[in-house]
Amino acid sequence: MKKYIIIICIALLGLSSCVVGDGSEKSDRDYSSRMLAEQVVYTLSPVTMYPQFAIYAEALFAERQTEAEFIKELYFKDANIFVDEGKVIFLIGTNYYDQYELRTDGKSLAEGGVWQLVKVNGTANTNILASISGSEGEEDCFRFNYNRLPYRYYYSNDACSVSTNIEYLIGEESVTLEVRGEGHIGENDEYRTVFDIYDEYPLLYEKRANEEGSYRGGQVDIVYEDLKTKKTKSLTMNL
Repeated sequence: MKKYIIIICIALLGLSSCVVGDGSEKSDRDYSSRMLAEQVVYTLSPVTMYPQFAIYAEALFAERQTEAEFIKELYFKDANIFVDEGKVIFLIGTNYYDQYELRTDGKSLAEGGVWQLVKVNGTANTNILASISGSEGEEDCFRFNYNRLPYRYYYSNDACSVSTNIEYLIGEESVTLEVRGEGHIGENDEYRTVFDIYDEYPLLYEKRANEEGSYRGGQVDIVYEDLKTKKTKSLTMNL
């Protein structure tokens, strides 16, 4: 089984990807490897789009007012945010609002809380975007799980499941996420893509004031298997 190395340059938040090989013509022509890498990048998009809801709420519940104000300015500058019976409601937009709800169990993440991030469409239609679990006594980190991709970044209709551990650092001018974990994409009778983000090479994603967020480093190992032909492909993706 051949091993490929793919370097991805990402312009987030749009997640439009320019895929560059290792310099060889053969790698540049390897369309299937580039498509595989892009599929994983799209599948990881919630890791860069949704943790800020939990980061803001945790600062708010801990009464870290300066941090909460900074995070709101960084991520939710034009949003209206309300707290209502254990829920943090985010109305994002100007003429048309997207409504998100962070539903808590009455505990902070540092107390071992288990939360859900939900996208609300109308009065009865809701989509669970992610589950967020804290560990008692541990601050600035949480478990972040999801199996639904944002509609506008939906790569395909194929199923996915992603489970990550996220640590975050709130600096004076930026928030940096450190992401480790694993996931898979695919249909049971057609194909399966498995990817791992190891402890030694976590994904580093930084959002700075007045700038779009971007990856600053990290490595993802990917293995693809065609379940019909039994052919496989593996590659390492550097971000």
